[in-house]
Amino acid sequence: MLENNVFSVSWILGRFCNYDCSYCWPYAKSKVV
Repeated sequence: MLENNVFSVSWILGRFCNYDCSYCWPYAKSKVV
């Protein structure tokens, strides 16, 4: 992943969160692991 002093990060963003985050809105929690 690290080549020629270039670092790449890929994010896959979804609509629902499978964690119980304090900053997530209530409807974002899918309650599925």
